[in-house]
Amino acid sequence: MNSPVGGRPSRQRIDSLGRDPLFRLEIGQIWRWMKLQPLSFWLVSLYLLLEYVRPQSIYEGISGWPLSYWTIILCGVVFVLEGAKFRRWHLGDGLMAAATLAVVLSTITAYDPAYSRANYNVFFGWLIVYVLITDIITTRRRFYVFLLLYLLYCVKMTQHGVRSWASSGFGFIKIGVGCAPGWFQNSGECGAQMDVLFPLSLFLFLALYTYWAKWKRWVYFITLPVGSLLTILASSSRGAVLGVAAAGVWFVAKSRQRLKVLLVAVLLGGLSWYVVPQAFKARFQTMGQDRDSLTRLMYWRDGFKILHDFPLFGVGYYNWLPYYRRFYDPGGQVPHNIFIEAGAQEGYFGLIAFVACILGTFVIDSRTRRVAKRLGEVGRFYRNVAHGLDAALIGFLVSGSFVTILYYPLFWINLAMAVSLNVAALDDVGRLGQARIGSSRRAGRGMPV
Repeated sequence: MNSPVGGRPSRQRIDSLGRDPLFRLEIGQIWRWMKLQPLSFWLVSLYLLLEYVRPQSIYEGISGWPLSYWTIILCGVVFVLEGAKFRRWHLGDGLMAAATLAVVLSTITAYDPAYSRANYNVFFGWLIVYVLITDIITTRRRFYVFLLLYLLYCVKMTQHGVRSWASSGFGFIKIGVGCAPGWFQNSGECGAQMDVLFPLSLFLFLALYTYWAKWKRWVYFITLPVGSLLTILASSSRGAVLGVAAAGVWFVAKSRQRLKVLLVAVLLGGLSWYVVPQAFKARFQTMGQDRDSLTRLMYWRDGFKILHDFPLFGVGYYNWLPYYRRFYDPGGQVPHNIFIEAGAQEGYFGLIAFVACILGTFVIDSRTRRVAKRLGEVGRFYRNVAHGLDAALIGFLVSGSFVTILYYPLFWINLAMAVSLNVAALDDVGRLGQARIGSSRRAGRGMPV
């Protein structure tokens, strides 16, 4: 039989996760497996480290270096030199094509096309990242280790959030705690990332915890699901709390043991409400009436007016600030809503493309769960992770209704993971079918199976 770390998977390894040391969270075996992977896998994984941990923003010696940019460019070059085995066209590719078309068309008719083009690196950066993730992370083991690395990088955020909250005596922090330099430095963005991290880490735990030693279960559970939930509370972001609550409601609705899960959710929600500072609770009582809420409502009203005035392609990709400060308020800020952000800047075309990307992601995850039914025990992994991606998307959508994070990594990485998970599931189905055909042929020749 082939090695459980290297070589081509056998039927036994397709049908069982419990016998696979990678899925038993054996660090030495995971490292051995990683050393066998191509350089492109290492580079796309390193890219996540540079985006989510941001060492280039922490350590003075490399401060200001465009490490993320050059890493992903190098990854693309290496992938081509390795042979660039592109997968088949996928629904996710069509969604990304629609989003790209919306960006390009809104630039042509933009209030300030030069400002749009100057920020092309943001969206087209995510387009390149999407292509590389979905073309490199195409098998179960690659997806699993890639997801583990993603979660590991996020641990830096949770430990910073919990430690910052603990240093204040778990009291109310008016500006909230941030997660990491860069995308998630502010409390609202940090809370939104935790809304993604909490359900994704929880569903991976539900998929695999029976294969792990008890101490590994406790370390993982406290570090990731519990740590991300505490960071949400520490962020003092009402949108983040609503986001994780929405993900919890979805979890209850989708669960087969609905009553049991509902009781756990109510107890967890009650405990969370009990431990948060009174000043944070007071913010919910004034929601819609305090200064922050009124400012957001003003931006939303203005955003709808801009969409009405420029219905087709909006004022232009990334043009909210120059347009708003010219015609509305010289000191105005971002729209604080991902749907207003899409509609005002890219018109109904861009808004519809964004909504299509959202719905398409749910469709992709649903297809993955249908494929998982054909994979026996392995299907449990695919099914749970697909549910986790759905719940993470719901958390993003709710929290994103209060912050401006459309072109942050949250949504685009989620879409890329959804496609990669689906591609990996289909790969397992193909391998399982080949194994069964091989078994039938051997049986026909009188060979033992």
